[in-house]
Formats: sequence, C-alpha cells, structure tokens
Amino acid sequence: EEAPLTLEAARRWRLKMVLIEALGSIGDRRAVSAIETILLRADDFYPVTSVAAEALAEIGDAAAIPTLLKAADHPEHNTMIRAQRALEKLTNDADSDT
Repeated sequence: EEAPLTLEAARRWRLKMVLIEALGSIGDRRAVSAIETILLRADDFYPVTSVAAEALAEIGDAAAIPTLLKAADHPEHNTMIRAQRALEKLTNDADSDT
C-alpha cells in the first residue's frame, strides 16, 4: 500500500519539476544523464518523469534517444506520451540536420 502524499513530498516533487524544466530551458547537455536517471526511476511522481521527457527533447541531444525509447513504453500514460513526443522531436530534428 502506498503512503499518502504529504505536503513535504508534494513540495519536493514540485521543486524537482521546476529544476528539471530549468535544465531543459538552459539546454546544457551535461544535464542529460541526470535527467535520464530521473526519467527511468520508478519512485518519482508522474509529473516529474513527464517533465523529464520534455526536458530531454528541449535539450535536443540525440544521446537521449535510447532512454526515451525505454520511456516510450513507460507504464504511466502521461510519461509514455511525453517520451514518445520527445522522440518524435529528436528524430525530426536529427532528420532536418542531415
């Protein structure tokens, strides 16, 4: 049985979301590995993993494609959809670069 979401836990996942969004906006490829880890971890609340997929697309590093392929099969629907969209963006960007 899952523990109820406490106020402190809610604040923590909201902070994670904001930080991940900021990393995506900055676009620094050094953040890709950390964001990939968050995306594939099963213990984060779904808004965190969903934002992680979006951030990887925003950064635009094709190195994230294998992780996004795994996340495109994520059991949580929102994360799965965002990972699929991120993959589309990264693969379309890669196609337009060639």
